[in-house]
Amino acid sequence: MDGDPLIELEHAVRSLAHASVWAQSPQVLIDCLDRAYALASRLDAVRLGLIREVDGRDLARRQGATTTTAWLRDRYRLSGGTAARQVRLAAALHGGLPKTVEALAAGTVNLEQAQVIAAAVPTLPGHVRAEGEEFLVGQCAVFGPRELGRLTGRLLDVVAPEVVERQAAQQLARDEDRAHADRCLYLTDVPGQARVRLTGWLDRESAAVVRAAIDPLCAPRPVDEAGLRSPQQRRADALVEVCRLALAGGELPDNGGDRPQVTVTVDLDTLRRQVGAATLDDGTVLSPAAARRLACDARIVPAVLGSTGQVLDVGRERRLFTGPIRRALVLRDRGCAFPGCDRPPRWCDGHHLVSWLDDGPTSLDNGVLLCAHHHRVIHQGDWRVRIAGDGLPDFIPPRYLDPDQQPRRNIYHRRQ
Repeated sequence: MDGDPLIELEHAVRSLAHASVWAQSPQVLIDCLDRAYALASRLDAVRLGLIREVDGRDLARRQGATTTTAWLRDRYRLSGGTAARQVRLAAALHGGLPKTVEALAAGTVNLEQAQVIAAAVPTLPGHVRAEGEEFLVGQCAVFGPRELGRLTGRLLDVVAPEVVERQAAQQLARDEDRAHADRCLYLTDVPGQARVRLTGWLDRESAAVVRAAIDPLCAPRPVDEAGLRSPQQRRADALVEVCRLALAGGELPDNGGDRPQVTVTVDLDTLRRQVGAATLDDGTVLSPAAARRLACDARIVPAVLGSTGQVLDVGRERRLFTGPIRRALVLRDRGCAFPGCDRPPRWCDGHHLVSWLDDGPTSLDNGVLLCAHHHRVIHQGDWRVRIAGDGLPDFIPPRYLDPDQQPRRNIYHRRQ
């Protein structure tokens, strides 16, 4: 290249600068502006080619400048950022973007669009860079630099969807491994309160298992709910019921199985009069009402102490509804006997109508099957249960639900 074409162009531009445009028709003005923009892009292509050659020959250092960027900044009175961008763009275009150089020289791509392409294409895998460049150059006829930049965010989806799928699968696997490694569960006693904080993290697979187990147990019970239990409370109750079922199955390791094996230490007056507190073998303090409720049919071993601390009783299981008596309860009640409850027998405990602590016998006419929630309801004392003349349990609602306190039965298990 010699200077003659540029000299001719300089003379032509000088004459255009002094040309009168006010008398031109609108269409001629627009056509001239179109050609001026295309010519500016072509000149940008020439300028960037020259910058690349100057940088490649290290002419800036030969003339005493530290870098080509510094040389451009000082010689052409540019900002440092503008000079640096021009050097980087020249290197990128002439280092592997031939279609962009060609389109810039043809005036179909402008400088800003070329900068977007030069930033996006090198991020692609090597085998799809040419395809990615061709796609973006084609989109320059439709999109400006801002929209083109947004399009580059999905460029890999267009030119290499299989790479995107593989990367997404790899990222998902990494996320799952991290979630599994970070799984944890905390049961923390809250000082000064009768509550235990349950916190933790599960990976999605484990959470799906937990949801599948507790979701069927989270539905509100139609008769006695009346909005009394929030969804959060129902989920908490369901989790406990799932654990109760696992314990009842008898297949847990040696530290568990077939119902809780814990010891309640309590004095006789506490049990009889429900005044004072009981203590589990891990130091947890229970109210006497809770101890009486748990003693109905859970394998909680009572250590009953007299007034001077002597051991009066250590855990006889004669009070439990097991074997033939439990089978008889299941045949009669077919599940939780509380009105409207749909819990099956495996979710239920046998409840003494007259507590075994008050010398109530473990017998069919002194027992009823209740799920954990309704077992608590009965022990709270608002509802009462009795065995009717036909041998089936009747439940007497509190007056605030039914002033006449008409007996109710569970028809769910007997609807057929």
